[in-house]
Amino acid sequence: MQRRFFLITLVSFFVLSFSSLTHAQSEAAKAIDSLIAQNKLDDAMKSIESGLSKNAKSVELLARKSRVTALRADGVSSEDEKVKLYEQAEKIASDAVAANPNEAEGYLRRAAAKGKLGLYKGILESRALVLDVRKDAKKVLELAPAGSYNKALASYILGRVHLKLGAKPKVMRIPLGLGWASKSKGRKLLKEAVSMAPNSIPFNLDYAKSLIDQDEKAEAKKVLEKIGSMPIFDPPDVKHKETAKKLLSEI
Repeated sequence: MQRRFFLITLVSFFVLSFSSLTHAQSEAAKAIDSLIAQNKLDDAMKSIESGLSKNAKSVELLARKSRVTALRADGVSSEDEKVKLYEQAEKIASDAVAANPNEAEGYLRRAAAKGKLGLYKGILESRALVLDVRKDAKKVLELAPAGSYNKALASYILGRVHLKLGAKPKVMRIPLGLGWASKSKGRKLLKEAVSMAPNSIPFNLDYAKSLIDQDEKAEAKKVLEKIGSMPIFDPPDVKHKETAKKLLSEI
């Protein structure tokens, strides 16, 4: 029973997208982020590879390569190919961490890749991946120079983990080493993410959902209404906007 509960919880957590790492640290990164936002993944990868040929240890380029690789995995139908690409994304992100352990981008992209891998791994591996995701996200929050957006993304990731796991009885989670999660901590972390990155569509959407769950519909409505005019940073943001519009119609 615990195995079934855990697998369902993992699937619920990992079916999400992680927004762009940062609103760009250089002109090259800005151009790549713009291509990704337009879903021009092949063009984005060409720009990334061109940059890496000149600087193979660029964290911002390695992080974006990991991100594009994961987005490509999202779009393929073969489960084996998805796993292969997510594993590549994880390795690339680990290369970014190795290139500079004091920069946040590598940790965040590794958390994203490991999160997606949790959908396709065995139950014990998936549990370990959840703990790895939490560890990488917490590391970002500890890094002084991480930047407000990266810290916002780390807070969002942790908030999602807390909300999804915290929705299940603690007595079921303790034997799995997951007793630390709580919905109240999750809501607080999502609120912090929104305050640090107010234009992030997924941050606002999930925060609004948490408000609806608390029956704070008036506040949730305010958040959802803002999403319609927010800029697109990731291809999945288009669908997120549709979801926000649907939720608004149901409040």
